[in-house]
Amino acid sequence: MLQEGEKLERLGGDLIVITDAEHTFGHDAILLASFAAPRAGENACDFGTGCGIIPLLWCRSGCSFHIDAVEIQPDAALLAERSVALCGLQDSVTVICGDYLTCERLRAASYDRVVCNPPYRRLGSGAESKSEAARIARSEQCAALGGMLSRAAKILKNGGCLSLCLRPERLAECLALMRSCGIEPKRLRMVQQRAQTRPWLVLVEGKRGAHTGLDVEPVLLLEQGGGISQEMRRIYQGVRADTAVAPELLNRNFQ
Repeated sequence: MLQEGEKLERLGGDLIVITDAEHTFGHDAILLASFAAPRAGENACDFGTGCGIIPLLWCRSGCSFHIDAVEIQPDAALLAERSVALCGLQDSVTVICGDYLTCERLRAASYDRVVCNPPYRRLGSGAESKSEAARIARSEQCAALGGMLSRAAKILKNGGCLSLCLRPERLAECLALMRSCGIEPKRLRMVQQRAQTRPWLVLVEGKRGAHTGLDVEPVLLLEQGGGISQEMRRIYQGVRADTAVAPELLNRNFQ
């Protein structure tokens, strides 16, 4: 079943995800999945699903919603599709291989929730990744932030939510672009390694057509009191259960 270089990673319960060296996941995806979990009956869409980690994590708590998981890289989309089939989730998760900017299957005003773990770097910034898959995942080679937000606004229902994560240095840009697309920022949460360090990630949620009013939530700490924070333990419950909260993983380089 597994091809060379692939492995199965446990997500809790009977759910697993197939990953390989090019298409895996990190803390950011797990934190975003927790931050943006859909409600029962919602129709959700995951932009750039990669190996399918966010939809699969959502399904740990039940499958009372439907998710369209869109991925432009065929190899990653195939991994996600195989994981969905292996977990028996074909009725809840549909993997679409294509560009979410142009995919005709994503109809206007049809989703209650859109989630995206976008490339963090502007095209041409930072060190260039060696592989094509890494370049697509880490820099805006296929979609700039503004294009992603505009597309999300078009397919969200009025009152629908967009959730994403990004580097703190792009927060002001992101909030301005969201408003220009008709998505009002409503929730914001910073993520820090520990209380004494600067944030390395920010989680943002906006609502299409909403009134102003931003709820800034308490900082999420990965470590606290000399060990893994209780909230991180709760979020990671069952995910990579054997190694998920080891200190060396919490100190790994992110996307």
